[in-house]
Amino acid sequence: MVESKKLIPAVLVTAAAALAQFNSPIDPLSHAYTADVQQNRTISSDQNYNALNRAGMPIGLVDIHRHLVNFDMGINGQKVATENDSTYLKNIAVKMPRFTVGAPGKIAFSAQYGIVPMTTDFYDDSLTLTMPQHRFGFILAAQEPKSGFRIGVNLDAFIAKSRYKETADSGRAILGAENLGLSLGMNPSDMVTIDLGLYASGYMDTLFGTKTEKFEGKDRMIRQERMAEVEFPRISSYIQIGDTSLPVVTAFDFTYGKKHFVYANRQSSIPNSGNVEGMNSGADSYWPNQDAIVTDSIRWNLAGRGNIVPVESKFEINPSLEFGYLHNRTKRMKPGEKNHPMTYDGEREGFKWETSSFRFGLGLDMLFIDCIDYWTEYGHSNMKLELVGSEIKELGENHTEKFHRFATGTELAFHDIANMNFPESGKLWFNLGFQMIQESGIFGNFYGSTYSTKQYVHFNDISTETTGTQEWRYYPWENIKHRIHTNDFSIGVRGSFNHELIELGSRIHFLKQQQEFVGSDLDIDPIKGPKYQFDFTYNLTSKNSKSTKK
Repeated sequence: MVESKKLIPAVLVTAAAALAQFNSPIDPLSHAYTADVQQNRTISSDQNYNALNRAGMPIGLVDIHRHLVNFDMGINGQKVATENDSTYLKNIAVKMPRFTVGAPGKIAFSAQYGIVPMTTDFYDDSLTLTMPQHRFGFILAAQEPKSGFRIGVNLDAFIAKSRYKETADSGRAILGAENLGLSLGMNPSDMVTIDLGLYASGYMDTLFGTKTEKFEGKDRMIRQERMAEVEFPRISSYIQIGDTSLPVVTAFDFTYGKKHFVYANRQSSIPNSGNVEGMNSGADSYWPNQDAIVTDSIRWNLAGRGNIVPVESKFEINPSLEFGYLHNRTKRMKPGEKNHPMTYDGEREGFKWETSSFRFGLGLDMLFIDCIDYWTEYGHSNMKLELVGSEIKELGENHTEKFHRFATGTELAFHDIANMNFPESGKLWFNLGFQMIQESGIFGNFYGSTYSTKQYVHFNDISTETTGTQEWRYYPWENIKHRIHTNDFSIGVRGSFNHELIELGSRIHFLKQQQEFVGSDLDIDPIKGPKYQFDFTYNLTSKNSKSTKK
């Protein structure tokens, strides 16, 4: 078994990531970042029944774009701290105007740029990490109404460089692209949508410094690591029967992906890993290459939503049911001469493991007297780890964890209240929400962040605080025991004016989070604090376009 002290780097990394993510289900710059996402609605929401919001396929933009011209911008921020304020983190993310243009139901093009986050302050204001991550991308989706043929292309990219303002001894740079791909689809009938997509993602990360030390008579820079990850191929499919205006809508998505991770860390202590002699050339370079990690993944989800409206009633009920499954097969590979993804020197025998998860969810959305929308949902998921290789079995043990999620909320539409005499050109909503979610610090929760290690790319890899940020990948039997419990109470208001020409939204979350490592005596202080969101949207709508908002 691994000594408990080896958990410390993982705690630092995962705690920082948990603070940075802090219950953000979807990147605020994503097109899938809807009003329901802000309210933590995942199962009961009718906004999830399209290829973009449910399966992440860009071709779905043509289904949800309903304006001739749309641009929106916003700002997200947070300040969370331990209960005694000995450790805190605050940051701000800015969504610059995202521009979308097209003919609803036919074609849509969207381009976006944002900074996530701009700066992050740690601890007692003694350190400020400048870490602007510039994110940009586009989506082009189109469909031919008569034949039903659909096509979509997408690219999201990011570039970042981080450094502490108060010191200049190190910094970190990251460059990457996500969801570069092509989607094709068809509508065999008005009731059926079928989409298929092929995608690739990847990023590179380097921790660099100015301090040097002597090694074998040569100067070398210290506190350095570098990594790269490539996901290719990722093949996704999406099938939807019906839509949310019908009594029943059903959606199914399936994804297969293969991920390659390579890593080099000067101060690594990973057992039975890498090839110290296989260092890269260069006068100042010394890179102990660690084993590469290759993972094959499959994931599927099946969801359905009903729409029940009693005759001559101002009451509507929408029950939802979801099932899903995820399975990963992972193995370590001996690093190749140049330690590049997909170029290895054979498999590291005895180091294989598998992770799997099954989940189900129940949701209920009820509309009363046309102006009160109440929703509640429950999700259960588990994470099972099985160590398959003979060598890795000697280091750790199999483990299973179970996770629960409960969320509820209500929204009041002031403009639909009888005798309110609300202007016909405007709409106003007020909403409350609560969520309790348990998730794995590394693997997440099916209803949590991203249920993948992606949540660690955007913060840890550009933090300059420590090396060894990726060593957790080599200790799956420890990471699966990292549990995060979050309570989130939120309150918000949103409105539209001049027939939806302008939309404004504001929301604040009051968060509390507790982390633990099962079976460990590590004492991790709970963290709490507010998170806020502000959004502005401008829409230019054709006279023939119809609003889909409640």
